[in-house]
Amino acid sequence: MNELTCIDVVSRAGDYLDSVLDPGEVARVTEHLEGCADCAAYMAQLRTTIDVLARRPGIEVPAPLREAVDGMNAGAGEGGDLRRAFAEHGPRLLALARAIDPGHAEDLVQSTWVQALRQADPDAFELRSLLGTLGDLADRHSVTDVETEQPRRDRATEVSRMEPDPYADPAELFYPDLYQEGPDLGGWIKSPNSWPGPAQILAPDEDVTTTELYGVVDAALDELPPAGAELLSLVDVQGVPSELAIRTLGLDPVTARRELHRARNHVRDRLDKYLARSEAS
Repeated sequence: MNELTCIDVVSRAGDYLDSVLDPGEVARVTEHLEGCADCAAYMAQLRTTIDVLARRPGIEVPAPLREAVDGMNAGAGEGGDLRRAFAEHGPRLLALARAIDPGHAEDLVQSTWVQALRQADPDAFELRSLLGTLGDLADRHSVTDVETEQPRRDRATEVSRMEPDPYADPAELFYPDLYQEGPDLGGWIKSPNSWPGPAQILAPDEDVTTTELYGVVDAALDELPPAGAELLSLVDVQGVPSELAIRTLGLDPVTARRELHRARNHVRDRLDKYLARSEAS
């Protein structure tokens, strides 16, 4: 089996970090990283980008929805399973519901918790089960409500239109500092920068730096196409597992994962420029 090139590793980086590659591909990428300092530095950048996004303040659950779920807590058992599950998964469910059907998101989330309570099964409060229930309810709603324009289908169309040119060079799609032609095709033009870790970038006593950094992150998200920004926010900011977010939104997995990787790389590029300027000053 041929060894992976740097382009191969860069194009698989998002799937590698999301643990969606098959074991054979994981082993090949890992082997390449062990022998290529440039790709290892790039992978560290991307991992830090995901970590920085995960620490970005997430979506806030409106008070009426929170109060409605609190009102259901009496039926959740003495252990307060519903309250704990809502605190952990509530923002994720709401973010995904808004992506599926913005006009009825809070109703979908509340109905999801009602269904979970009716099942009388501890597993009903797990994220995977809740997302499945949310998706089922959204499907039923789109069929029965004539005013609903099936936003999930619209999202799928929007993402599918982002399918890159099949004849474009992979290096151009994922990282501009890879040679796109000549004898060094697939190699790095210049080595990726070494970044400090997330704990250093987001030091608790550096409020000004953190505010500036998330200003850069927010500006990068605003520059993305809406579907790409939405996927990135769901997966990396809200913490919805990528395969579940993609499946629940009804998106083509290959196209959606490519767009997610491109969106991450865009944020990574903006962070790289910001950190380089900060270090220079």
